[in-house]
This record gives sequence, C-alpha cells and structure tokens, in this order.
Amino acid sequence: DACINAFVSANLPKEQPITVRKEEVAASPISIHARAYKIVVSATGVESGKRLARGTCIVNRDGEVVALNGKPLSTKLASR
Repeated sequence: DACINAFVSANLPKEQPITVRKEEVAASPISIHARAYKIVVSATGVESGKRLARGTCIVNRDGEVVALNGKPLSTKLASR
C-alpha cells in the first residue's frame, strides 16, 4: 500500500479520482530471502484506457518504500 500511495502522490493530480486494483503475483522461494522487493505500478484512464503513468517501487522487508522510479524517497512521502 505504501508503494501505491507514493506512486499516486508523485504521479497523479490531487483532484484526480482513483480506484486501486491490485494484481497479486505468487512469490517465488527466492523472494523469501530478499532484502527488498520490486513492485511495478501503473495508472490507466478509466474512460480512455490510456496509460497515464507507470513506475517502479523498491520496498524493504518492513513494507517501507525506499525508492520510486529509481529515486530514493524521503521518509515523509514513503509513509503516506
């Protein structure tokens, strides 16, 4: 959820109404030992169907976003 919140804050206008849809991916045995996870997020227009934004989050084992689109995040933005 922290990844989605950071992505929305950084990429979409505040007045833009949004609906969040999560697509779960099965974890591999290797991911159990990972120190960080990569999550790909995107925003698509409901009416147009066009991609509005796309990004990648890096989340640590505690669920905190440490980077969005390759840029380190401040603690304030990551905790939203």
